[in-house]
Amino acid sequence: MSAGKVIEDLGLKGRAVGGAVVSEKHGNFIVNRNQATGRDVFALIDVIKEAVQKGAGIALQEEVEIWK
Repeated sequence: MSAGKVIEDLGLKGRAVGGAVVSEKHGNFIVNRNQATGRDVFALIDVIKEAVQKGAGIALQEEVEIWK
């Protein structure tokens, strides 16, 4: 099962932190709706990962390497 499908099934489309939002079109995309900061994006990623872990028992990992 794809991460996007799991995210969608858990009702996370539209979930936002600051200006960063889970896309309404595809659950595996984060969009900048209102001047999102990098912190907004990283915080939303954490929200998504936690919700997927709790709701589906799956530990998501980023496909890219993030340097902070």
